[in-house]
Amino acid sequence: MLNKEKADRYQIEFYCVDDLVPKNHLLRKIEKAVDFKKIYEITDELYCKDNGRPNVASAVLFKMVMIQHLYGLNSLRRTHEEIQMNIAYRWFLGYSLHENIPHFSTVSRNFKHRYSLEVIDSVFEWILSEIEKAGYLSPEAVFIDGTHIKANANMKKAIKKAIIIIFIVIAVLIAASTYIFRASSIEYIGGTHYSPSEMNQFIFGGDNPNILFYVLFGEKDKEITFVQKYDVDIEWPDKLTVTVYEKPIVGYISYMGCNMYFDKDGKVVESSSASYENVPQIEGLEFKSIVLNSKLEIDDMSVFNTILELTQAFDKYQLGIRKIYFDSSYNVTLYMNDVKILLGKAENSAEKLFALKQMENSIKDMKGTLYLSDYDGNNSSIIFKKEN
Repeated sequence: MLNKEKADRYQIEFYCVDDLVPKNHLLRKIEKAVDFKKIYEITDELYCKDNGRPNVASAVLFKMVMIQHLYGLNSLRRTHEEIQMNIAYRWFLGYSLHENIPHFSTVSRNFKHRYSLEVIDSVFEWILSEIEKAGYLSPEAVFIDGTHIKANANMKKAIKKAIIIIFIVIAVLIAASTYIFRASSIEYIGGTHYSPSEMNQFIFGGDNPNILFYVLFGEKDKEITFVQKYDVDIEWPDKLTVTVYEKPIVGYISYMGCNMYFDKDGKVVESSSASYENVPQIEGLEFKSIVLNSKLEIDDMSVFNTILELTQAFDKYQLGIRKIYFDSSYNVTLYMNDVKILLGKAENSAEKLFALKQMENSIKDMKGTLYLSDYDGNNSSIIFKKEN
């Protein structure tokens, strides 16, 4: 169906100016982060309190210059025109839709004749002190190579003022970034070994990191035990999604005081004194060499297929097996709590482990030995010898 332009340009509607400004607008966050009332304390003595024409609020003049530099407007005249038309700019200045915006010449005249370098320096120092209190200002010295910097002893004060104003805008943005880019949501995809809070500490150093500071200065590829890699996706300004890829570990052996974790192919992928939940310890096997990032060498490499099949069944049936022991003939013994389980040969281990799952609740608080080596599908072939 063909639609044509609606010309509802002259209808009268009632709106609150605050409702027309997006909740995540940059100027909203600056207004929340910076207490501009401090500017009045710095500039009040420059105005006569009991005679003369009413002045334009000094905070408004500073905000107009800030808008100019924040949004790349090339002149105060252009800034005045944009503020006239932009509701968010008007909201930031505290002006309603029908109020006249201070003329650009008023802004220019105040910064040329009323606000001295000392006043602008005071504003700059105040903002720097706020940034320092927030922990975002380093006292370290910065060394600059001045070999190719031309000296100009007659530089106009106006240029110096402009430079300081630009630094004020940058400083305000740094201070405001405490609120603007503070992570409100961090979602983790994948990974079971660590809690979200633990991963936050590893990757970001805390639960509510500043995303901008992480992007600019954060270490991006930290080494985390049991984690192969992680990807951080950013939804500006305050949301993070972290995809975690854990190392494919099936078991570990104890070697020289460390736990050597290996994957399904027998490759040692991690060395750590920490324990990995639900990863069983492997005992009884004799390895020719144990080297990180290399395969474990053993006479019968098919044993790793057996370990993989067993651990997959542990996961499937949610069995809390803490240790797998192989004797010299590769017969399997499992350890679950205080119960020793003689599984025998690994053939038909899935059926035996299913039977173990069925009786898990009845033996989990007991101590003894469970004989499943001769299990043939009949419960009468299962023997449990209880120990006191």
